[in-house]
Amino acid sequence: MAAFGNCAPVVVALATLLTPPSYAAAPAEKVEEGWHRIRPGDTLEGLAAKFLGDSKRWPELYALNPRILDPHWIFPGRRVRIPLVQPAKAPNAQVVVVSNRVEARPTPVEWSAADAGDLLLAISTSGNSRNVIAAMNAAHEAQVGVIALTGRDGGKMAEALKPADIHICVPAQSTARIQEVHLLTLHCLCDAIDCLLLGVE
Repeated sequence: MAAFGNCAPVVVALATLLTPPSYAAAPAEKVEEGWHRIRPGDTLEGLAAKFLGDSKRWPELYALNPRILDPHWIFPGRRVRIPLVQPAKAPNAQVVVVSNRVEARPTPVEWSAADAGDLLLAISTSGNSRNVIAAMNAAHEAQVGVIALTGRDGGKMAEALKPADIHICVPAQSTARIQEVHLLTLHCLCDAIDCLLLGVE
């Protein structure tokens, strides 16, 4: 140190500042909520991905930490502020309740016209759905047969059926039970159609 003369204290101070800290020997430190202690390998992009759910939001962390002069150089051991309220990674699910009762006749959808010999599958838990009854009446005018799936006493759909139509009514009062049986019936119909068209496996 004699060669440096009076500069020796300055050299010692610089050497102390430039000596990297020993991370292996450092005891674990509890960081306050809202802060993160930078570790080797950390980047603002990585911290944004970890705490904000998107690496592209690193400018938000940069804006919260004015002491960071260069966003590409963050030094291990220093603290960075992290937003206390973290946004959800995905939008919250919203449940939208839509009424399944159609009071007015719906706008017709462009379909090819049914021909005589075709079948209409009409489904209504109560048997009183006016739009389904309207479809049954239109089917009868086109000489199209009807398979009706209803519940309870069949409702007005039972009254609208022709002798050649098929009526499958679930004599239960519970809407859930009626719909469960309807679902089973639909699976059975699909299986029967597969057997007729493709043969029994």
